[in-house]
This record gives sequence, C-alpha cells and structure tokens, in this order.
Amino acid sequence: GLGGGSSNAATTLSALNRLWNLGLSKNQMSDMAARLGSDVSFFLTGPAAVGRGRGELLCDIDTLGGLPLVLVVPPFHVSSAWVYSRLNLELTKPCDDISMIQTIISTKKVDHWASHLRNDLEAAVIAGYPLIEQIKGELIERGAVTALMSGSGPCVFGVFKDLRVARSAANALEKGGRRVITTRTFDDP
Repeated sequence: GLGGGSSNAATTLSALNRLWNLGLSKNQMSDMAARLGSDVSFFLTGPAAVGRGRGELLCDIDTLGGLPLVLVVPPFHVSSAWVYSRLNLELTKPCDDISMIQTIISTKKVDHWASHLRNDLEAAVIAGYPLIEQIKGELIERGAVTALMSGSGPCVFGVFKDLRVARSAANALEKGGRRVITTRTFDDP
C-alpha cells in the first residue's frame, strides 16, 4: 500500500550498484526492479510518477507541492493475493491521458485534480472490509478534498489543503486501534 518493501528493494539495488561498482544503467536497474516487484522501479526514480502496466512502466509528473495528507491504517492486514484474486478487470476504468493529469497537477489546484484520482483495487477490498469505506467517508467529512485506499490496502489516505484541518482530522480519527499519521506530499525540488 505504501511501498515499504518496494522502497527497501530499490534502495538495496541502488546501494549494491554503487558498493560493487557495477555501473548498471537506469534501464538495467529498472528491469531488475520490475522482476522484484511491481512498484520497485518507482523508487529508483521518484519523487512523483504515474505507473502503468503492473506499475513498472513509469511517466514522471510534477510533484504535488507539499499538500497535507492524513494516513489511516486500520488494525488489520489485507493480503495482496486476496485482493488481486477478487479484482474484476472488466470493471476497471481505462487509463487516463498522462498529459492531461500532468497539466491538471501543474496548476497546483487540488480541487481540479482530486476527482481524477482512483484506485481500481478499492471495490474488491471494500467488499470484504467495509471499514475502508467508512474511513474514507470520515476523512471527507473532516475536510479532505479526496480520500482513497493506498495500493491493495488497508491504509487509507486523505488529501487536504490546510495542515491545521488535516491535524484536526487526524486527531478525530485516532480510535479503534487505528494508526494515524499526518504528513505532506513532496515539494518541488
């Protein structure tokens, strides 16, 4: 959901390339990364990209400019294998045009691009874990512009325009064994 294992794998690839003076190109490292996991390649590039295919085909995009986020981790685990076994590919939407998404994000107006965010895995997870939908609703009620499940779950994130509102929402959502984290998206380098 948040790429912890994938970022560790990418960091290890990069470190070994340097430590052993392998001189691997970015493309060679990306090929290796894709064999390790769907989103490992992202962590070799970052800080912002749109992934296609299994997540290994990347298109760089502008960063989101330090927007406040609230991450809510429910007190249960969701197996990625379970989620993908329940994914109905006929119901997934076709890919959006990357250039359109880049243009919308570059305006830095959250209201313009938030409605374009989606996670095709959500429906499968929510069917088995309705608390995900409840958390999304709570984030929206407390001021998030949008809320989505991250990856195959169970973490849910809310995008906010104001850090004070995000912190207030985070405080309200700390209940029932949930882990709640307030953070920000990357600023432009």
